[in-house]
Amino acid sequence: MTAVALVAAIAFGCRSTDDGSRVDAVFDQPLVAAANEDGSPGALELLQPADVFVVPVSDQSAAFAAPLASLRTALYEGLADRLYSPLDLEWADTRLSELSTEAQESGLVGIAEAGAALSADAMLEVRLLYWDEGALESDGRVGARLEARLVDPNRIEEPLWGYRIGRVVELGAAASKRATRDVLVERVAGELARELLALLPARDARRAPRD
Repeated sequence: MTAVALVAAIAFGCRSTDDGSRVDAVFDQPLVAAANEDGSPGALELLQPADVFVVPVSDQSAAFAAPLASLRTALYEGLADRLYSPLDLEWADTRLSELSTEAQESGLVGIAEAGAALSADAMLEVRLLYWDEGALESDGRVGARLEARLVDPNRIEEPLWGYRIGRVVELGAAASKRATRDVLVERVAGELARELLALLPARDARRAPRD
């Protein structure tokens, strides 16, 4: 889907930001039910994880220049607003680099191994599925699709939460003329992280299981 097609899609919601930017919601697709079929609370509500590790964002967009690091940082910062305790990225990355496993030697660390090494309650995995900044320099517009999962490292086959979203972020032509590309895409990454985390239920420490 091109940026033109994304803009042409019927947006069912939009959000204006304090700096005059606009975010159009093209679609929201839940991947994990918030509650069980019988109406009982879902796994996320029951577990109420506190310490969350933001896994490096996986780029499946073929864009090659998408702001993966900025998106990860924005997700890390935004988790606190949802009352989670994100694990320090530098510390966690250093800890994982020290893992001496076959998976690590191949450049990959499994979710279960990473969770155990970090003593994380949950892992936030985000995949960038689509990124089009073709209209960034002219109109300050970027189209993106992302998929996110929050998983319990002890039960990775059953995600606690998951969403796939499509967004068009419009910073405006004036903004695109005043700032560099790096500044613009960092702002876009921040807006995308806010949109994604707005769909993640806030943690309720009062409902967390007691040891």
